[in-house]
Amino acid sequence: MNIQNVEFQFITGLRRAIFRNARLRGSWDDSGRYSDIWTEVPMQEQLGANGCPIFIASVTLDLVDQGKMFKWGVILDGPQGANFWGIPTEVQDVNSAERHRQFRLSGSEAEPQVERYCFTYGRRLGANKHFASGSAKPGLHFAVWAPNAQ
Repeated sequence: MNIQNVEFQFITGLRRAIFRNARLRGSWDDSGRYSDIWTEVPMQEQLGANGCPIFIASVTLDLVDQGKMFKWGVILDGPQGANFWGIPTEVQDVNSAERHRQFRLSGSEAEPQVERYCFTYGRRLGANKHFASGSAKPGLHFAVWAPNAQ
């Protein structure tokens, strides 16, 4: 069986830790095959490079489903209560109100594939503190979004 490790990151972009008990849900079964019945795995909370909490989980998926479009999202507990869907962004389809992320397997068995979702871009774009791995003192990270730049 050829497999692909996929790491999922839910990046809060918020300084305060308002979310807890994050669970990854996705369109795969316990054996890593594509499924319309979604499974759920717990996510681990860590401090991201921007100094904000992030939630991470890894799943091993079977490459036999490499051509399929996998879907995923995150369930959280927070200020609004327990078990709320953490993906407020709708899919890019005018005929749909679904709110999930999607991806295809890259097929690289050597490196894990990483799928990210940024809850807010407040600490993603512009000039922001950046904590390099193993450093207690932040550096500076600058990012812009210019989809039509030439």
